[in-house]
Amino acid sequence: MAKKANSTEVPLDKRLIWSGIIIVLALAVRLVFLFNTSESTVFGFLSYDRLYYEQIAQQFLAGQPFGPEILFKPQLYPLYVGVVLQLLGRDLFLPLLIQGFLGAFSCALVFLIALRFYSLKISATAGIITALYGTLIYYSGELLPVTLLIFLNLSVIYLLLRYNDTRNLWYAFFAGLSLGFAVAAGPSSLLLLAAILVWIFRRRSKRKLPRGKEAAIVLVGVMLVFTPFWLRALTNGGEEVPYATHIGLTLAAGNNIDARGNTINLPRTIAPTGFDYDEMVELAQRANLGERPLDQLGSLWTGQAIGFALHTPGKWLLLELRKLGYIFMGYENWRHKPLYYFSSHSDLLGFLLWDNLISFPFGVILPLALILLFAPRSEKPGQGLLLGYAAVGVIVLLASYVVEGQRLIFIPPVIIWAAAGLWTLIDSYREKQFKRFYKLAVVFVVALGVSNGLTAIPGLSPRVIDEAVGEVYIANALISLEQYPEAEQRLQRALRYDSRSASANMALATIYSRRGQIEEAMKSYRRASHLSPESQLPKQAIANLLQQMNKLEELNHYIVGIIRENPKENWAQQFYADMHARIGEYMQAADILERAYQADSTYFDAILLKANVYIQADMRVEAEKELNRFLEFMPNSIEAHANLGQVYARQQRYDLALKQFTAARDAQPWNPAAYFNLATLSYQMGQFNRAHAYLDTVLIINPDFPSVDVMRAKIDSTQAAFKN
Repeated sequence: MAKKANSTEVPLDKRLIWSGIIIVLALAVRLVFLFNTSESTVFGFLSYDRLYYEQIAQQFLAGQPFGPEILFKPQLYPLYVGVVLQLLGRDLFLPLLIQGFLGAFSCALVFLIALRFYSLKISATAGIITALYGTLIYYSGELLPVTLLIFLNLSVIYLLLRYNDTRNLWYAFFAGLSLGFAVAAGPSSLLLLAAILVWIFRRRSKRKLPRGKEAAIVLVGVMLVFTPFWLRALTNGGEEVPYATHIGLTLAAGNNIDARGNTINLPRTIAPTGFDYDEMVELAQRANLGERPLDQLGSLWTGQAIGFALHTPGKWLLLELRKLGYIFMGYENWRHKPLYYFSSHSDLLGFLLWDNLISFPFGVILPLALILLFAPRSEKPGQGLLLGYAAVGVIVLLASYVVEGQRLIFIPPVIIWAAAGLWTLIDSYREKQFKRFYKLAVVFVVALGVSNGLTAIPGLSPRVIDEAVGEVYIANALISLEQYPEAEQRLQRALRYDSRSASANMALATIYSRRGQIEEAMKSYRRASHLSPESQLPKQAIANLLQQMNKLEELNHYIVGIIRENPKENWAQQFYADMHARIGEYMQAADILERAYQADSTYFDAILLKANVYIQADMRVEAEKELNRFLEFMPNSIEAHANLGQVYARQQRYDLALKQFTAARDAQPWNPAAYFNLATLSYQMGQFNRAHAYLDTVLIINPDFPSVDVMRAKIDSTQAAFKN
């Protein structure tokens, strides 16, 4: 029988020995995996969120101030990556190496936390399971904040449990500091703070300390860390409510009419979020409906998510049931990167992470944990913090979307309960309590069947042909390295696994296009368009190829057909307008873009593009009107401010031009183009020294910025003419 054992009942030497064993084991497997991964083709190939974090870290290294991009993702992780790269060297292997150590220490924390409630054998088992948990090992080698966030959350739980045992208020304070970092790494930890406050005020305690004092000490620790991050977001992004944009985006992406529970699409958009800052801003604008500036989109998105739940409660409840299925499903519902493919090609993870009838490890760990629901309550006393931690994880997933990285956040308490469930089952058999043993065994088998059988439900299963997706992923990495023959071999192999893979055909077409095999590229793009008719990418590629082949009549017919079929295909409207602008038919191009905006009132870019057409035609009054119209919808648009400044400069309305160029500079003080515009304007105004100063700033930011020498020569020539 599993028996409660407080950590203080276990001798210190045993706790240290087992902690060391678990850390060494966890670190060994993580380092083996990381070193093997670092030698692969895809190690430096970053996509989606990984690319975003790397870009922000590089921005930090370059000394560039953050702009509104910090609103879309928590700030701590890119800062962590940037600091590591700055201190230890600019190699992405280094932050991942440190993550391996953090993951190993997390395993020891699981052991020590479990020891607070269960026997040494249960706690050691929990630590070993965590050390060998395949998905945790996999994510310790990914440029994502999962490992850091788990370590911080476990530190909070451990320190609070230590405080509960010792009543040393320093433990409560450091728990608050850890929680502050956790909130800066992931806003979901704000809910963990709520769970902690409930635990403080409801737990039983022999020593009657003021509960308000305990809570205040934790909150002070949180605010000491979190306040600088909040002030940075307020200063650079104008976001008054901390993480409002990130939380709103997450809520809207997981709760809308098109949401599937395991995908990320904002309402009223057609592209997934999370690639890079520019794309997120573009999607933010498309979701904005012209009502709010960028720093207020969080409340707009939150309102859309709540409105979906209130106005269509039936559809929302069905969506929540889907999410529950994904939460308890054994299968790891990966996002963007084929998890099982890469684990199957790793000698280590091949044993620790797989899907073959049973999805291991979660498809086994969860059924083991559920055994405790039918075990005596005496085996799991006083676990309010663990229950709160797990509950927070489930609530966050139900409120957003379920993918393997997010589900990992609440895995540690499940592992502890799984270890307890396993030993409860074993001890029941050893003690010949067969009636109890068979009852618990039935619970385990049923839970095993349900957890692993959920993927068999039509319309719910997230399974894909892992080999096909994996080969395409590696092929794209090879394409980025211009290793086309190897990439083509991978793609042909992917098509043997899945002949209907649109992504494989798209990648093949990219190779053919870069080689100049235009006809072959066209065939592959058409095939991809047929296999994935909802995707715009192959259609755009076909149009570009037709233009490249100078098949203008066929191109015109193709674009017009797409617009007739769907007037909201905005890329086609833009392409069609550009075709007319190229041959000097500016009014026709402007009319096309106006019709595009009328067809889709969220397509604000049509107004900006229309203004650009007028600028090309040197129709300054019309361009000014359209740019001001666009700024009514998008007052934070840097491009619009810069273009309007150009129009005013051409009209010699220098004060207005200076106002627009200054607004663009203030919004992006690291952008050399902003200073070049100011230099040009200063030259026009006869302020030659100021123009040179602005050009000096341009070169400080980007020594290779074009046209600086030409501009300097022009300034010097004009200045000399004035002197003569």
